[in-house]
Amino acid sequence: MRVAALMILGVVVHLPVQAQTPTSELTGLAVDATGGVVPGVVMTASHEETGIRTVASTNERGLFRLAGLTPGVYRLIAQKPGFRELTIEGLQVQAAQRLDRTIRLDVAEVEYEVTVTADTNDIQAVSTHGVRGGAVTELEISSLPVIAGGRGRNFRSLLFSLGALPQSARWLRSR
Repeated sequence: MRVAALMILGVVVHLPVQAQTPTSELTGLAVDATGGVVPGVVMTASHEETGIRTVASTNERGLFRLAGLTPGVYRLIAQKPGFRELTIEGLQVQAAQRLDRTIRLDVAEVEYEVTVTADTNDIQAVSTHGVRGGAVTELEISSLPVIAGGRGRNFRSLLFSLGALPQSARWLRSR
């Protein structure tokens, strides 16, 4: 009988021992700023010491489950186009623990870039009724008639020469 007991003990001792580390999970809900659920958010939990990453996506109800996490400190990243990326650092996961988190995602800012190009060939100056537009040169100003008594130039003449006033406004010339 002793021999049989020793044989059984020898077999049991030689069986491979598998380390069983209880795993944990991180679960939760992804919502937007209004509290509405956000499906399709990619959730990535990275173990800060080992670098091992676990990835899952939220379902149509905004729920996610990252299972099989070994104990340690994790970084959780939530990503979805149209929303700002959210990173949560220092999530402490204990053995055989279930952490539950609500993740609030903010809408990303929309950026627009507008480029306007003007081609001067597309611009056409139109003159109507003898109206003339343009820059007045120093020569044109110095050739304006001088007002009697040496009080300066008669700028009303300039208005007529540019076509800013119709010729029918002769009453302005006499002043």
